[in-house]
Amino acid sequence: MGREITMTPTDIVWGRLAIAVITLWGFAIYTRQPLTLSHHERFPFVLGGMFIAGHWWTFFAAIKASNITVPLTILGSTSFFVSWFRPVVRDSRFNYHEFYLSILALSGLALALSLDVMNWHGVWLAIASSLLLASFSLLNEQLVTQHQPLKVMFWELFFAALVTSFTSSFTSNGHFLKGISEPRNLILLVILGVVCTAFAGVISIKVMQTISAFTYCLTKNLEPVYTITFAYFWYGESERMSSLFYLGGMVVLLSLGLDVLWKRFLSTSAR
Repeated sequence: MGREITMTPTDIVWGRLAIAVITLWGFAIYTRQPLTLSHHERFPFVLGGMFIAGHWWTFFAAIKASNITVPLTILGSTSFFVSWFRPVVRDSRFNYHEFYLSILALSGLALALSLDVMNWHGVWLAIASSLLLASFSLLNEQLVTQHQPLKVMFWELFFAALVTSFTSSFTSNGHFLKGISEPRNLILLVILGVVCTAFAGVISIKVMQTISAFTYCLTKNLEPVYTITFAYFWYGESERMSSLFYLGGMVVLLSLGLDVLWKRFLSTSAR
């Protein structure tokens, strides 16, 4: 969808954020859910807003610098970064199970990209996007234990919109207004903001109340499968990858399956 919108990455991010914030604010009023936030609670939400704004900006920039497939595949490395960051952030023991599964997922990514890297600028942008998503996921893993999902997502997106406003051309030369004056751009931005950002974000936060940030990020490795498949049928040859790419994708999926089986085994053993 980001590829279809003829606007800069910054303007796409700002537009989806603004629409998502308005949507969640209206939904909170309709459902009478409180969104109040005290002064001492603001910092982690500001930090979360910076993480998610940076993640989306680098992700859309990576798409425009390369293609859809490469950034989506590299996002599979998010679970690897989570496995490394969590012991530092949470002051907990290093989880070798998560680490080995992350290495397996990265091996699949390396295999997938071995012959298909066409633009390293896009690759580095995608890696930065993955790092920011890992940081965002770990922060939310903590926030969902203290606040309701709607409140978490609303304030993170609100502060993300504020951060993005400083760099968006909306504040200077009117490129944003020119972009949304095209009906196609406006329709796609509304879908991106309401469906893919506001409600999908709240659902993902709610899911993190029951699973770890690592499992959440590992599960997101499924996104390249259905997105790349759709992209191939939509864009054709520009999204066709080699057989090694699809073999690497299967390895990434294998890491997810092993994580599910391992956690099921631990759950059964605990009984």
